[in-house]
Amino acid sequence: MGKPLAVPGVKRASDLASPAAGLATDKALPVIPELRHLFPGQGLRRGSTVVIERSLGSLYLMYAALGEATQAGSWVGFVGMPWLGVMAAKEQGIVLDRMVMVPYPRDLWLEVVTTMIDGFDLVAFAPAAPVKPGEAARISARLRARESVLLVHCSEPGMWPGADLMLRTTQQTWFGLNHGRGRLQGCVIQAQSQGKGSASQPRQVTLHVPRDWRPPQAAEAQRPALRVVKDVA
Repeated sequence: MGKPLAVPGVKRASDLASPAAGLATDKALPVIPELRHLFPGQGLRRGSTVVIERSLGSLYLMYAALGEATQAGSWVGFVGMPWLGVMAAKEQGIVLDRMVMVPYPRDLWLEVVTTMIDGFDLVAFAPAAPVKPGEAARISARLRARESVLLVHCSEPGMWPGADLMLRTTQQTWFGLNHGRGRLQGCVIQAQSQGKGSASQPRQVTLHVPRDWRPPQAAEAQRPALRVVKDVA
């Protein structure tokens, strides 16, 4: 892939972001306080690839990881995600006016992803098949050159070789149901990260959906919680 073509007078979408969109001290894009512990630099490090293992609750985790940066002015492109929940993304903080979707890239996924990397701070991609090491390496080089961040939402960690950080959900607990009856009120998600270098030790946080919702205290709870547990071994 050659150097991206520079057009006089035309800026990248990310160039239009406010200075707050990138933290100059560690080249990190901001994330909500609840997720900062998952990231060694307290945010999404520019030039990095983050794999989010596809499982129950992982889409909420992805939305939450992207929301704060879009509020600070960054743009995000979604590739290969026809199931994307726009309202769920909005509820987790993503600014819809700074969001672009290409749901069916088909065989052109590589071109679409690299084009978005050239234009946006953030790109989220769901590969339909394992990505070849050479393709992943080329995209990683482009990410470093453009100082963008790639989030890969995939069913198996090995689908994207050489990722800098891995995120996964380990447990979900839904509140509001009572033996199949009632109305869902909210969800508590346990999320874990592990990666290279300073991120080699697992870190865990708690995420609430919706974000401003909190589960009832034990003494106040009138309905039992519906818990979905995923084995992390």
